Amino acid sequence: MIRLKKNGPYWQAWWTDVTGRRRVKSLGSRKSLTKRQAEEICFGMHQDLSVTRGGSNLRVPTLGDWCLRYLELRSSELSEATEKLHSRACKLLLSHFGSDRLIVTISRADAADWRHELSQQFLDSTVCKWVRCAKVIFSHALGHDYIDKNAFDKLRGTARKTETKLLDLSEKQLSETITHSGKHRVW
Repeated sequence: MIRLKKNGPYWQAWWTDVTGRRRVKSLGSRKSLTKRQAEEICFGMHQDLSVTRGGSNLRVPTLGDWCLRYLELRSSELSEATEKLHSRACKLLLSHFGSDRLIVTISRADAADWRHELSQQFLDSTVCKWVRCAKVIFSHALGHDYIDKNAFDKLRGTARKTETKLLDLSEKQLSETITHSGKHRVW
């Protein structure tokens, strides 16, 4: 959050970066800039998402740009199968959020909606696989200081165990089942 403060005859924008350091930017003279205009500049800075991080200006990427960059960065690290898996996860993210969506605007609620949409198409174990991939993809964005939190980190990525019912068949029932299946086997 960017805060507006007075500094003598000037307006200043104050915020804390991801390293916990306080950052300050002068907005201009209070004589030439009303408080409302200064607040709009702060809001614009927040919306523009050009924030000072680690001493340099980084532009927060769109989801499409980040997916391309992520796959580029990890291509030498990931096995071919894992790279295909992460590429497919990127396609699923892009189909839900769109490629022009800024990655910092994806909230935990948005991530939960994405997971719910996947659960309408896939089994729970498959959904969990895509969730785990999204967690990794966004944890790398977090590591590169593009985002302040991983929106996918709280999603369940482990499939629930399915209860298997075992039948307790007598020898006669087992024999009838084998006979009716058309397969006669000697045990």
